[in-house]
Amino acid sequence: MPKCKYCGTQVTNGRKLRNQHEPNCEWKVKIEDWQKRVAESEGKNFWYVDTDASALKACALSNHYQMIRFFRNGELGDWSQSFHEKNLFGSEPEAQVRFDYLKNLYLGTFKHKPYMGEEMLVDHLEELKYIENAITERLVKFPNFTGIDFCNVGARGIQIRGHHQQIKGYTYGSQPTIKYDFSNYLDTVDEFVAMWEKNDIPERIYREIAMIADGEKYGWD
Repeated sequence: MPKCKYCGTQVTNGRKLRNQHEPNCEWKVKIEDWQKRVAESEGKNFWYVDTDASALKACALSNHYQMIRFFRNGELGDWSQSFHEKNLFGSEPEAQVRFDYLKNLYLGTFKHKPYMGEEMLVDHLEELKYIENAITERLVKFPNFTGIDFCNVGARGIQIRGHHQQIKGYTYGSQPTIKYDFSNYLDTVDEFVAMWEKNDIPERIYREIAMIADGEKYGWD
């Protein structure tokens, strides 16, 4: 069965596909505009900033719709990936400004890197900073406490995860969850502090260390 070259929709009648569907396909203009952009940018390098400021990389536009290809060891790779338009730049100095901003947001604002989208992070920056500072102040007498991070789990909300001096490579304890509307963000401070006070005791720590060792040795299934 023939398929539309723009959107891939199957159309039983070839004449109908060529004369009706394809000329009016909503993806036709988008793809043709992208192909024109790629042709006009042939031989031009771009710079892309990863959304979490982990890297600033040279790249070029891909023939695949809305994708880019990265340079590796001076050669343009075959693999293409999607991108965020606001993180793609035609000059390295412009990209550097964006990179520095994201680096400060993700790596300079909190003790541990947050795992959240930029928009949500910026919109709720004050609440998140309050949570981190409030928890840190209340757990100052717990030397094993080395901070928290925020992780957007995508369904229930944003988890607050604790970092423990004796637990390397893993977070420790249960994770109170901030609702997406942040209506309970003050309550999560109390929840986290109570959780930590209950769990930061030798027998629970040793049990966690043993469980991690078994998981790493035998698997987590």
